[in-house]
Amino acid sequence: MGVALRNPRYFSTEEYLSYEQQVGERQEYVNGVIYAMVGGTDRHNLIAGNIYFALRGQLPATCQVFQQGMKVRIRTDIGEAQYYPDVFASCTEADRETLFRESPCMIVAVLSPSTESDDRQGKFALYRTIPMLEQYILVAQDVPQVEVFARGKAWKPDILFRGDKIDVCGGRAQLTVDGIYEGITF
Repeated sequence: MGVALRNPRYFSTEEYLSYEQQVGERQEYVNGVIYAMVGGTDRHNLIAGNIYFALRGQLPATCQVFQQGMKVRIRTDIGEAQYYPDVFASCTEADRETLFRESPCMIVAVLSPSTESDDRQGKFALYRTIPMLEQYILVAQDVPQVEVFARGKAWKPDILFRGDKIDVCGGRAQLTVDGIYEGITF
């Protein structure tokens, strides 16, 4: 997540969506507060692209894969949140809203120093409430290390390194740590 805009008031969901389209930039939204997004590095984009490409080539046509430009909407106790994950997949055919998805089977965050704390805490807490979410995957940029949090393992992390593989979206696709970091030099 980025930095909260200085708001004289809270925004409704409709006002947020209208504002985002007016400014033409991606903004995240949490319970009435709009957060400006920060840009990513070349390494961040290469890693996210590798993951997108691998998933897009494996998942069946009934699944959709998104990279950075589509939101995940989560209903909260006091409103809703709308985030832009780095990569996510939705295999629920009824989940086809134009601006967001609500039932991803997996979400990937490529960690950055400015967003890592929120990716590990605030966003992760809300993502776990999504009934269809099977995995939340955190990908480091500075070392070839991937953390996989799975619903089936009570959200306890598996830490993976080069040579390891991850089955995602009910086994419909597989990511390899080597593939995630293809073209990245450490």
